[in-house]
Amino acid sequence: MMDITECIQDNTSLYIVGDDTHKRRRFFKKKEPKIYRKHFNHAEFIGEELCGIRNLRCVHYFLIGEGSFHLNSYMNYGDIQDKCYAIKLGSYDFKNPDSEYFYIRDYSKSSNVNYLDVLLSYTSSDKNYCELLDEVEEMFALDTYMGQMDRFSTNILFELDSKDEIHLSPLFDFEYSLKSSYLDSHCIYGNTLFHFRTLDDYYEFLNAHPEFYDKLKSYLDVNLDDVVRRCYQVRGLVVPKDKYYYYQEFDENQKKLIKKILQ
Repeated sequence: MMDITECIQDNTSLYIVGDDTHKRRRFFKKKEPKIYRKHFNHAEFIGEELCGIRNLRCVHYFLIGEGSFHLNSYMNYGDIQDKCYAIKLGSYDFKNPDSEYFYIRDYSKSSNVNYLDVLLSYTSSDKNYCELLDEVEEMFALDTYMGQMDRFSTNILFELDSKDEIHLSPLFDFEYSLKSSYLDSHCIYGNTLFHFRTLDDYYEFLNAHPEFYDKLKSYLDVNLDDVVRRCYQVRGLVVPKDKYYYYQEFDENQKKLIKKILQ
């Protein structure tokens, strides 16, 4: 949809790291946090920004320049653009050493169970039950608006903290969203925890969880143009003007869907 070369500027800041095959010098003993790397995708920054609006935990994505040396420092793109660095997205490992992490299918292999009910049954208290359900509903609402088509299996991680409470881990991987061609005519939004195949599935869920209504409704107030502009500007990037029509069209279509769900 949009390539990094369309957005990057000479003063865009990049964190310079060695490529994955680079062997570290033995005398360099400083332990550094692990950086996960992936190819640039426009939806990652936008997903993070939308999570921030709703106070939903999310990984932080930043730009890296991947090359031959571990400089582990920031440089402007204009200073390295002729040095064969690959421009990618980076994010730090969010895992807390005092917590355990799991996928819900680690706890049940059956395909005929309601995974949301299974997950909630493991909560340690009524308070934890309500908090976890709230987090999951926020994820459902966000993904519905973004047209997320890949919230399955290892793309949803849960955290068991030192207080034996279960929470949704920071969200990550928005790659298969914000693009009309990704949408599935046979399923509005699929998620390991609950499949929203049709509008009736949303009606069923809303009937059981009426508090989901306000979470979903909140996206009718989102100005996607502003969200896109803000999350790119803060990283020293620009969005080509001709791309905004694409976002406006997608935003209008998803809001029409949400209005149908809430009617």
